[in-house]
Amino acid sequence: MGKNYSGSDLGSDFKSFFRKEKNRISKVLTQRGCTNLEMGYGFYYFSGFFTAPSGQIFYFSCSDVRHFG
Repeated sequence: MGKNYSGSDLGSDFKSFFRKEKNRISKVLTQRGCTNLEMGYGFYYFSGFFTAPSGQIFYFSCSDVRHFG
């Protein structure tokens, strides 16, 4: 994954949210035997890749989190 967005207009609330989600997703995937989790964020969105126990590689994303709630 590329570098995370570093603009000063990205709120600390999102950065905190991302850290919590990354930890939660990492825990769930690890419990299921997945490996190679890579996650990054942009301007109020995040995405990542992981490898399933079968060896298949998956991509996931969460679009602009400000529009959900």
